[in-house]
Amino acid sequence: MTSDMVKPSDQWTSFQNLDCESKHAKQIEELLSNADFGYLCSHALAIRREGRSSGVKESQPDGYTCSVDPSKFAYGTYNVAFEVAFSDLVCWIARVRLPYEAEEDAQVEKDMLSEIATIRLVKQKTTVPVPEVFGYDVNGTNALGYRYILMEALPGRVLDSTFSRAIPETRKEKVAGQFAEYFHQLSKLRFDKIGRVWTGTKIGEQPHIISFNMRDGVDGGCTRRTVGPFATSLEYFYTVRQGDNRAVLAKHADEDDWAMACWVLKQALPVMITEDNIH
Repeated sequence: MTSDMVKPSDQWTSFQNLDCESKHAKQIEELLSNADFGYLCSHALAIRREGRSSGVKESQPDGYTCSVDPSKFAYGTYNVAFEVAFSDLVCWIARVRLPYEAEEDAQVEKDMLSEIATIRLVKQKTTVPVPEVFGYDVNGTNALGYRYILMEALPGRVLDSTFSRAIPETRKEKVAGQFAEYFHQLSKLRFDKIGRVWTGTKIGEQPHIISFNMRDGVDGGCTRRTVGPFATSLEYFYTVRQGDNRAVLAKHADEDDWAMACWVLKQALPVMITEDNIH
């Protein structure tokens, strides 16, 4: 990203749309207080000096610096995004993983490595606009204090759920055509099993499919368990929907409306999918 582009942070709301008393807000506040953003910048500068972001080894003249403004961020359920701004007007994104007590370190690391492998696969095999990954550290005990990915900042803006009304009528056909083309390209990325993409702990193996985590209500608690990989789409759909159902029921055990909805889904699944035909 260069100076002639709108910065991603120009559209970020930080804490504006977040309940500051929520657990999620507290987690973000703790990250902002504890993270060593200077270390993050030093890693980004090292990547550029070594040429891993451009393929060309760069010199570092006097005054060539990097900074992160922690007051500007975007967030999701599991990650917080920050701008990494270089003094030559180049801008990256740092995607920092929030810690969750129930998650095992090894599983979180595998989740992130799979995400990176998937991004790189889509970038290599399609024209879908996904960011280039420049660097990462999936070890939660690193100097930043949090797991993170350093990636390219893509131009554009996030459209909300009413994006069809936000797009001018004269542009809708073009946008629909772009979506159709992207879906078509993604549909051609095929494997013999259903799961998550894996290229090893060093992101160097040939892409293949491994198991993944899904939420489940086994033993009456809303937890996550490892499932798959699946041989058929029926097996995938049946297992995931049953797990979702148990998880919702565990979370809303004393609520009659939720219990009834879960009962209906449980009765409907064998009608939609005959268990004997899953495998």
